[in-house]
Amino acid sequence: MSNLTDTAIKVRHRTDAKMFYNTHMQIKTLSPQQRFQLGAKSFAICFVAGVVFVLIPILHFVLVPLALIVGVALFVRGLNTHDYRMETTLNCPQCQKPFTLKAAPQAQWPLKENCPECRAEIVIEKML
Repeated sequence: MSNLTDTAIKVRHRTDAKMFYNTHMQIKTLSPQQRFQLGAKSFAICFVAGVVFVLIPILHFVLVPLALIVGVALFVRGLNTHDYRMETTLNCPQCQKPFTLKAAPQAQWPLKENCPECRAEIVIEKML
C-alpha cells in the first residue's frame, strides 16, 4: 500500500548557504509490490528491445547482451526506489523565478537540479 505524504524539504543554492528556504513537496512512498512492478516493467521493456535487436545483423552480438544487462540494472534500480515525487513548483533561491520539478521516482536524496532561468545549481534536501 502506498501513501502520499506532505514532506518538508529545504531548497538551497549549492554554493551560497544564505540562499535557502523551507517548503513542502508531496512524496508517494512505494510499497514493495509497486517497487517490484516498477523494476519488472523496466526489465520487460529492455527484454523486448533485446528480442528486436536479434534481427539486426552483426550488431546483435553486442546489442542483445547490452539490453539484458541494462534490463537487470534497471530492475535493481526499481527495487531500490522507495519514493516517488509528485510534480512540484519551486522558486529558485537565487533569481526567485518559479520552476517545475516533474513527477519521477526518487531513489536518493539530496536532489540536484539547475534553475532553467539563471542556471544556478539548486540542492533539494529532505528534512527529517
